[in-house]
Amino acid sequence: MNLQSKARSMAAELSEYGITAGAVEAELVLVWRAAARESLSRFAWWKDGTQYVGTCGTTLREALGRMEHETRPLGGNDAA
Repeated sequence: MNLQSKARSMAAELSEYGITAGAVEAELVLVWRAAARESLSRFAWWKDGTQYVGTCGTTLREALGRMEHETRPLGGNDAA
């Protein structure tokens, strides 16, 4: 189950209490992104003044950009 599926499921349950799906999803995405940025940054390694993640030559900047793109809220509006 991906992040968006989890957000939908949790939002459906919380809507019974008057909490909107959009608010729940936006908050989940913000929290997940913050944790992902921190994790990527902590495990990035340096070579010739550039930070990389993993072993395939992906820069930290590229990885963060990809993560931001792939975790956009369902409505398409960027919450972060």
